[in-house]
Order: sequence, then C-alpha cells, then structure tokens
Amino acid sequence: MSNFFARVGSSDAYATAINNISSRQAGLTKLQSNMTSGKRVLKPSDDPTAAAQAERAVTRSAQVTIQQRALSLQKDNMAHAETVLGQTSDAIQSFRELVVQAGNGANTPSDLGTITQQLKTLRNQILSYANTTDANGQALFGGLGSSVAPFSEATVSSGVVFTGIPGQQTGTDVTIPNTIDGRAAFASLNSNGNSANPGVGSAGAGTFYVGAASANTGTGTASNVTVSGASGLSASAGHAYQLKFTSATTYDVTDLNDPTAAPVSLTLSGTTASFGGASNNDLSMTVTGTPAAGDVFVAKPKATIFDVMDSAINDISKAANNVARTSAVTTALSSLDYAFVSIQSARGLAGDYLNNADVIDSNQQSRAVRLEGDRSRAEDLDMLQGISDFQNQSIGYQAALKSYAQIQSMNLFDFLK
Repeated sequence: MSNFFARVGSSDAYATAINNISSRQAGLTKLQSNMTSGKRVLKPSDDPTAAAQAERAVTRSAQVTIQQRALSLQKDNMAHAETVLGQTSDAIQSFRELVVQAGNGANTPSDLGTITQQLKTLRNQILSYANTTDANGQALFGGLGSSVAPFSEATVSSGVVFTGIPGQQTGTDVTIPNTIDGRAAFASLNSNGNSANPGVGSAGAGTFYVGAASANTGTGTASNVTVSGASGLSASAGHAYQLKFTSATTYDVTDLNDPTAAPVSLTLSGTTASFGGASNNDLSMTVTGTPAAGDVFVAKPKATIFDVMDSAINDISKAANNVARTSAVTTALSSLDYAFVSIQSARGLAGDYLNNADVIDSNQQSRAVRLEGDRSRAEDLDMLQGISDFQNQSIGYQAALKSYAQIQSMNLFDFLK
C-alpha cells in the first residue's frame, strides 16, 4: 500500500495567506463604514429585500411630509376664516345695537343721520370680511373656487350678489377644505328679508327677499312673492329679478341671472306685478302705494346679510315717524337674528374642520413614526452588534497578519545543519 502526499508549494501558502488577509481587511473596512454611517445596508446589493423595504418607507414618509405641509396651510386658512366669521358676528351685534338705538323716539334727525352712517360703515366692513383672501389671494368664502371676489355690488338696485361658485368643499382622510361656502354663510338666509315681508309661495318656493332701491322716490312698496305652482317654481328656481317702473302702472322686468336677456315690459294687474319664467307670470308680488317712474324693486329667492342690512338702513332712514321707525327696527332685528345664526353656523363648521385637522395631524405624526421605525429596522445598524462584529473581525485580521509573517519567515535552509 502506497501513501500519497499532496505537495504544497511556498507560493501556494503565501497566496492563501494573502487572500485571507485581503478578505479580513475588506470585511473590516465594510464594518468600519457601517459603524461610521450607522447603517447596516449601504447599497442595495448588501440586502436587496431590506433596501426595498427602506426605500418604500422613505417614499411614504416623504408623502406624509408633503401632506402635512398642505394640511398646515389648510389649517391656517380655516383658522383665518373662523376668525373672520367671529369678527363678522361681532360686527352684526354692533349693527344690531345701533338698530336698537335708532328706535329711540328721542333721536333727532342729526342723531339718526349719525346712526345711519355708522350702520353703512359696519355694512361695508362686513362686505370686506366676506371678500377676505388668504396669503395666495384665494377667497376664503368663495365656495368651490372663484378667480374674482365672491361678493360684489353688481348694481345699485340688485345690491350685493354672490359671484363665487356655491358649494362646500369636502376633505379627505388627510386634508380639510381650504374655503367655506360663502353663499351658505352670507347669502342664504331663511328669513324675512325686510319690512316688505317676503312670503312663501304655494309650491314651497322658500323665502323670497324683496328689496327697494334706496334712490326710489315714489310711495310704492312691494311684498309677498308667490309662485304659480310647481312648474313656475322650476322655471324660476334660483333666479333674481329686477322690476323697474316706467310709470305708476308699467314696469320692465330683467332677469339678473341672465345679463344678455332684454327687459320685458309689463303692466300691473291691480296691485299684482307678475314676472319670471317663459310666460312672465310664474312669480308675482303685491305692489301697494304709487311707484314713481325709475323706482326699482328686486326679488331674490334668498336674502343675503347685505340685503338685510341695506333694508334696515333704508327703512330706518326713510321712516316718516316713530311708529314707522319702530316697525322697521322690529323687522330688522328679526332678520339680523337670522343673519347671526347663519354666520355662527358657518363658524361652527370651520371649527369642526379645525378639530378634524388636529385629528389628522395626530394620525399623520403617528404614521410618520411608524414609517421611520420601518426604515430603521430595514437598514440601520445595531451598534452593539456592529461593535462586536468589528472587534471579532479585527482580531481575525491581526491573526491573519501574524500567521502570514510567521509563514513568510520560515525557510528550509534555516533547519539544515
């Protein structure tokens, strides 16, 4: 039986030792990089699965950051809107106090003139509140959006009209609306608009506002808007009409929602003025007294806060005696109560959105923490484990160097005598 001996040359031993040293050195360098960066995964090839998990967590965390930035702007806008609605409520209360003061029978014409001027100032102040914009120029009460101020005074006769896009934006699970529906807050009062005592139509048309232009010179008054039936209500739904008298018994009707429509000339039937719809008789109102040529009346399906204030100012300033003034004050106070409730409702809605924003913000912060935890578990280095691995690798590297030095120093001739 013969024995086989593998022959290992010195060059093979040296190569093996060098490879071992290089491997140990590479491992030590990698561990050093891991410890310096604090990460276990420095590149996708280190751990493809962990790298993918970390990338997904980073992407989602970036989305949360963007959503939080947008939510912060939305909260600022809604907080601003809530503040403005609070200021509007205060202004309405001040307007109400002045109206009560106007009912004092001891007031002189000069006193009434001063009160009227103060009422006009408050009215214009509330109009500026309704057209408040955010830092980017977007109207806070523009509803679903508008490139123009949501409330404008189109004509003297039609007063302030809502020119925004009605409707309330809705939020999502990570957002709240940027704006409040200005029409619901300022221009949809379910109340009597003024001393003209708007009525409810036979088809359930809802409240109609009847306003008289402040420049009217006749003794005519208008009241009790009614509809002819369901078909009339449908044909005239949402439309506002201007009636301009050309004589005591004739008048021109203009549909304020259709600026291209030509005025239609009609004649009073006793005390009834008909208008609206294709046949111009879907709506009607009672006209008493004697209108003068040029006198203007406006019928709207809903009253605005500005209609209420304009009517109060007009009725108080033109009241012929204390009895008439007291009647005007009583009607104005009733209407102002409805206006106050409308503003408070909008303010409550803004408060609800702000509360919801706080909940969203808390949820998003918790989500950001979870995502950071996912990323950390996927790619961060356990420092205790990293230090231990580095020490072990360092000891192995030192052993490889020492063994190589010993092998390199050995020579057969050193043992020959």
